[in-house]
Amino acid sequence: MRLRTLGGSSSRAVAGATGALLREERYHLLHAGEWLERLAAGPARDRLAAALTAALPLAAGLFEPLPGEDALLADGTLPAPLSAQRDRWRDQLLADLAPHGLAGLVEAADLEPAAPGGRQGRHSDEWPAVWDEMTRLYRDDPGASW
Repeated sequence: MRLRTLGGSSSRAVAGATGALLREERYHLLHAGEWLERLAAGPARDRLAAALTAALPLAAGLFEPLPGEDALLADGTLPAPLSAQRDRWRDQLLADLAPHGLAGLVEAADLEPAAPGGRQGRHSDEWPAVWDEMTRLYRDDPGASW
């Protein structure tokens, strides 16, 4: 959702960076869709539902208001407010989960980002381990490029 939006940024650097990322994201979305089909139809369905129930409110934090967002919107760097992006994300979740009978999880979730959240340093207890994993390659080889 955010990458597609940023593809329309007035900033050539921002818009230009989205192309390769969108191609990579497409692969991950296909993979996730295959897993969703397997898990939603199998014995792990209850665990999938519990995981979505726990994760959806946290994921909404991606759409937490951004400091300086009004200025970024005014000059076109940010083509759409994060709140509008969150609404489109919610609609996509509903569309993706409805065929599996899981749309009710989205409807029941509190998708209003808590403020202040991650942008202000407020994270879940699980965050340090996630951050460590996400930044491991950079720490192992800061000069790497791919």
